[in-house]
Amino acid sequence: MPWNRTTREEYKREAVRYESDIADVEWALVETPIPRPGQMDRP
Repeated sequence: MPWNRTTREEYKREAVRYESDIADVEWALVETPIPRPGQMDRP
């Protein structure tokens, strides 16, 4: 990914973060398919 003004603003780090952290935009893409706690339990 090329760094430009848009991507630098989107991925700006204001605090110490880990490599595994993802941006809010990225989380919005994967949040829906992940089942909520308790939904994977046996009936």
